Amino acid sequence: MEPSDSSQSHEVPAQSSPVPIAQLSPTLDDVSRRSFHAVVTLVWPFSNSNRAFSLLLAEPDFRLRRHNGQVKVTFHGFCAEEVARTKVGIGDEVTLWLDGARWTDNEEAKATPGRGLPWDLHFEKRVKLKVTRSSECLATLEINRSPSPRAKEAIAFETVIPVTGIPRAEDHTGELRDQWESPAFLRSARVSLGSPLDSAFDPF
Repeated sequence: MEPSDSSQSHEVPAQSSPVPIAQLSPTLDDVSRRSFHAVVTLVWPFSNSNRAFSLLLAEPDFRLRRHNGQVKVTFHGFCAEEVARTKVGIGDEVTLWLDGARWTDNEEAKATPGRGLPWDLHFEKRVKLKVTRSSECLATLEINRSPSPRAKEAIAFETVIPVTGIPRAEDHTGELRDQWESPAFLRSARVSLGSPLDSAFDPF
C-alpha cells in the first residue's frame, strides 16, 4: 500500500532552521530546509472559484512588524482545501516550512518600502505547517503531491505505439470487382464452364 500524499495530525514535524520574516528570500541558503514562525493577522477565506486560501502572517513581536515583518501566503488547489480545513484563524500562530514555496513579486510592498516583504509566497504541490492556538497544537499538516522520481521516469519514457489501420471492407470488394470484370477472368470462367460464347468470334 502506497503512503498517502497528505496527512494531518498533532505530531511535531521535523526540525528546521527558523528564519525571521524580514530575512525571507528565495536566495536563502538551503531554502527548502528553512521555516519561519508567525501569527495570523488576516485571513482570505477559501474561494471555490479559484480554489485559493490566503493568510497574512506577521512576526509575533509587534516591534518587528514595522520593518518587513509580515508576508502574504497563498495556498492553491488541494493544499488550499487542506489548510482551510485546519480552521486556522486570526491570532493563531503558524510555523511554515519553505519547502515547495513559489516566490512572486509584491508590487504593493515595493511601492511602500518597509511595509512588508517584496515577496509573496505560494504553495501548490507541497506544504508543511503547524498551527498553534492558545499554546495548544491545533493541527500539523504535511502535503506532497509532486510526482515521485519513478513516476517522472515513466512519463519521460512514455511512447505512443501507432495502430495500423484495418483496410476497409469496400477496399477488398473493389479489388474483387476489378478481378471479376477483367478480360482474363471472364475468359477463364467461360472456358471452365464450357460457355457457348467461347468460339472463333471470341475477341479474347
